Amino acid sequence: MERKKPHKLLMLEAILRRLKKTSPNYSYFLEYHRKMNAGFAGERYVDRIWQEMNLPSPFQLFHDYCFVNDAGFTHQVDTVFVTPHFLCLIEIKNIAGRLDFDDVKRQCIRTMANGKVDSIAYPVDQLLRHERYFQNVLTQLQLKLPIVKVILMAQSSTMIGQVSVECPIMHSIGLPHFLQKQWQRFSQRALTNREFDQLLEQLATMRQDKLWVQEIAHEELKSGVLCPNCAYEQKMYYVQGSWFCRSCGMENNEAFDEALQDYRLLRESTITNAILCKEFNIPSKYIAYRILQALKFEKVGNNRYSQYKIPES
Repeated sequence: MERKKPHKLLMLEAILRRLKKTSPNYSYFLEYHRKMNAGFAGERYVDRIWQEMNLPSPFQLFHDYCFVNDAGFTHQVDTVFVTPHFLCLIEIKNIAGRLDFDDVKRQCIRTMANGKVDSIAYPVDQLLRHERYFQNVLTQLQLKLPIVKVILMAQSSTMIGQVSVECPIMHSIGLPHFLQKQWQRFSQRALTNREFDQLLEQLATMRQDKLWVQEIAHEELKSGVLCPNCAYEQKMYYVQGSWFCRSCGMENNEAFDEALQDYRLLRESTITNAILCKEFNIPSKYIAYRILQALKFEKVGNNRYSQYKIPES
């Protein structure tokens, strides 16, 4: 499965485009986005390694797999790799510096090149929780399948110091060798074709992507179609079928599509003709109606009560 940009990262991108820089929360969202984007970049880097591997079939990859446990808490696994021989849980970290893992204190100490030392959440415990969840799933299905786990470092410059005895920790380049060792270790199939299909169907059913919701006051957000060439500080205007920026002179119709997605993420998943006029500076309701008809969005309701569903891009 292709790894898609997480909903939380899409939300953060929309917030940074729309949130006024004078907002007291702007720096918080900016730093949050930096961390989320770095993590996603690390996951995408590791994904390229899969494309270079000659993997025995059958197998199934679930990227960014989210599930809800019995207590109602949402968990996310960067990659779940499933074969009839074993199931592998993969946690990907894109962290600079030197990392030391302490199984006794249950902490990971990071030491930066400038000597700064801090502690980050212990990823081994995270994988152990995930392992227990998937083991319960297998038990409920009355299936016996070995589960292995590994923590991968996306950055080759990351120095791995003291490691955990409870979970392999390595650079991402070592993933092909690690998986080959697992195939040698579990050379006999644990699942029949029917059982394997049953497991994949169950995992697909249990997958639940939780939406990240942020309550931001309307007055803190910039409305309209914003010009990407002006760092989203200037509004664009609809003139004879195109969107123009009066500040830099750019014509960019894709900015309108981006603005619709921002509205869907931060406001509502549907839009009306009147709101389109008001929020996007369209000169008349007739022009807004023509734009909506051209977009061919799904329509709900009739006449002045009509709403249009904004699809995900």
